[in-house]
Amino acid sequence: MRVGLISKLRLSGQRASAYLLRAMRGGMLPLLLPLLLPLICLSPVQAGDAAVDSRPAMIPQILSEQDATLYQRIFALQHDGKMQAAEKLLQQVDDRRLQGHVLYQRYMHPTAYRSRYRELQAWMSDYSDHPGAYRIYKLAMRRKPDSWQAPVTPQKWRNRAARDENIAQYHSPTQRSAGKQREIRRIRRHIQRLIGRGQPTNALKYLQRKEIDRQLDAVETDLARGEIAKGYFLAGLDAKALQQAELAANRSGNFVPQAHWFAGLAAWRQGDAERAATHFSALADNHLPYASSWDRAAAAYWAARAWLTIGQPQKISHYLTIAAQHPRTLHGILARRQLGQPLAFDWTSSALTQGALHYLQQFPAVDRMIALVQAGQPHRADLEMQQLLGQIDPSDDIRLLALANMLRLPASQLRIGNIAKQQGSYHPAALYPIPTVEPADGFRADPALLYALMRQESKFMSHAKSHRGAHGLMQIMPATASYILKDGSLRRADRYRLLDPVFNVTLGQRYVEYLMAQPGKHSDLFTLAAAYNAGPGNLRRWLKTKQYYDDPLLFIETIPSLETRQFIRRVAANYWIYQDRLGHAQPTLDALAAGGWPTFPDAGAPRRQAQYDSLPGTRPPRDS
Repeated sequence: MRVGLISKLRLSGQRASAYLLRAMRGGMLPLLLPLLLPLICLSPVQAGDAAVDSRPAMIPQILSEQDATLYQRIFALQHDGKMQAAEKLLQQVDDRRLQGHVLYQRYMHPTAYRSRYRELQAWMSDYSDHPGAYRIYKLAMRRKPDSWQAPVTPQKWRNRAARDENIAQYHSPTQRSAGKQREIRRIRRHIQRLIGRGQPTNALKYLQRKEIDRQLDAVETDLARGEIAKGYFLAGLDAKALQQAELAANRSGNFVPQAHWFAGLAAWRQGDAERAATHFSALADNHLPYASSWDRAAAAYWAARAWLTIGQPQKISHYLTIAAQHPRTLHGILARRQLGQPLAFDWTSSALTQGALHYLQQFPAVDRMIALVQAGQPHRADLEMQQLLGQIDPSDDIRLLALANMLRLPASQLRIGNIAKQQGSYHPAALYPIPTVEPADGFRADPALLYALMRQESKFMSHAKSHRGAHGLMQIMPATASYILKDGSLRRADRYRLLDPVFNVTLGQRYVEYLMAQPGKHSDLFTLAAAYNAGPGNLRRWLKTKQYYDDPLLFIETIPSLETRQFIRRVAANYWIYQDRLGHAQPTLDALAAGGWPTFPDAGAPRRQAQYDSLPGTRPPRDS
């Protein structure tokens, strides 16, 4: 009780006075007076909100050294299924604030423990504010005997995940019933399905049906034409792509940015640079919210290329300058390089003050996350922070970001950094955090490249799992891990090992080395990223069949997979930005700016055959 009261009273002398008044009315003054007197007797400065203390914070050691070591051993034992040994150690722990996390790991273990309803019910009674409470609740409800009381429901919190960028979607002003709206969505999905199957002509025939055409307004029709133009371009049918794209662009270009984009690409590939320049410029100059910063930067850079080709150099600087206004995009970074402008990011991290720390410690989750870091469980600390982010007032986000910076929790740094960016507060060090994990055998690849892949693949969530089955920080597929290590168990029972950050990053680095050692074109940034995302087989097919005329930027745009196109752009931008943060040279960027492929500097050197028979690294918890 004493600890709980102190945590409530530590905020300010004003709040302490309020508690004192209530205590006097309730007859609790003798009990509370020893706790309240130190707060009431503070000086006016001390009695103010704790956040005014601007001294640099020192992260407290919540756990004693002995308890931290015990918790580390407990989590490791439970991971290995040794529950009785872990329970014996738990009885030796003095500070039980991590018991909820220990029991969660135990109860949710996939093979070594079957939890009973009574245990799950008790966990919900004590720890419904913990991450994972919803999973425990769902399991408890499945195992609840009919006549037993239901468990406590999980505490609610908002999922405040932020997109990298919000892009407006067109909404027709036509008044439609709910049924009509569903029909419009069905039409658009069908056209997109046909495009995805490589059937743009069938999509066009479908769009031209009278019963389809009369249901769509002009912009909706042109949005569909933009999709069809994309399909024709990716199929190498540039004349048809240009025809459909220009029909859409001439009527609805402000609402259909991809119409100008694919019209420009199709014209460029046909050798009509002037026509391409017109369309790229129209998209670059469009300030409506239907195009992303990535779209505008790309269009502006391509406009500069096109105007240079047709001999109008006065426009080159204008469009390079537009592209350079988006320094987190591939084309924006490239434009800045060609203009001789540095990225000029401020890599200073938001500092945590002592007052901000005291303020945050009113939330029990904060001391738990600090303790979890001490106990070697940073991914659980990340989950605590992300849940707390959904409970606190948004005005406290920057304090929480400063704590994430100090605790080195990159997943939380990135999430809060993205939220802050949408609110107009820009924190590059949070948007591009440096994780603490390193390969067990050291960095043999450029650390900036591994960070770039982690940021795009998992957003630094070490226990991330994709719907396709990719695992961990670098989103390694079990089949890939099994192939690289010649270990069939990684496809099946031991796939959970891929959730170990050290094991995952070590294997990810070796997979990068494996790809770069393959014969053929894998030794530049773009093709390496394509192979990492889509597999070396797809890359080989694209290199052989697509019409890109040995142009690295055009190569990206000819890839039929939108996911892979975006992956290459974002990994390349991440890579160069991380190199900037680390103070590294950027030879791949220099090569691309000079008109070549972004080849890694040691690409021509002989590579030793990496040994993939085993990997060091501890085994991770199997639960999420």
